[in-house]
Amino acid sequence: MLGIELKESRTSVELATLLTKLEYSDEEGIGFKNISTENDYLVVGEALKKTPIYINLLNPVTQEIEKKEEFVLTEIEFAIDLKHSILEAYSNHRDLKKLLLVFRSLAKHAVSISHLSFSIPQLMLALKERVDSVEIKKMCIKDFQYEVGVSGTYDMIFYNSNIAWSLLEKYPNGINTVSFHISHMDLEMIFSIGANGQVKFNNKSKNSISECLELLKSLITKPN
Repeated sequence: MLGIELKESRTSVELATLLTKLEYSDEEGIGFKNISTENDYLVVGEALKKTPIYINLLNPVTQEIEKKEEFVLTEIEFAIDLKHSILEAYSNHRDLKKLLLVFRSLAKHAVSISHLSFSIPQLMLALKERVDSVEIKKMCIKDFQYEVGVSGTYDMIFYNSNIAWSLLEKYPNGINTVSFHISHMDLEMIFSIGANGQVKFNNKSKNSISECLELLKSLITKPN
């Protein structure tokens, strides 16, 4: 997830219309497709980016290795949540960079995109109050004080979640990532959240965890 701001006020329909006009063309190798609105504040679609790759092939005549240029078309599914000013990208880190390139190349006059700014400890404490159970499984802390004179980035696995909660309080500005298990009503999920807004979860079906994602978005963008 990333932060997204409109440079002028637009409804979801108006934003969808704008992105539809920036349709992908094979000649340009960049653009959008399948843009639509799901409700009054959610715009969904795909960003496409064509990238050259080079393959080494044996020339049967000269018996020499030659480079041949091929193109790979990447399609990245995304959603723009106007209610929370969040850009959701369902992709890996490499494809996320391509998504940002598409937006910044074609839609920089309409939107600005940035990393989300939020406190992981505050988010976790707020989440703990809103769901049935939150159990922290892993955590990465920067500038962790192992002992006097010894500090560094430390990856931890917890078998006792109470220790994790105490570390959240001790290092309020030092948490890089946290992985945790949520139990809420009939839903059980494992999430991983980074300080840069990256969210990972262990279920590929977005619909099955929409309630949890909506809650996370509301807490991430909630004023301190």
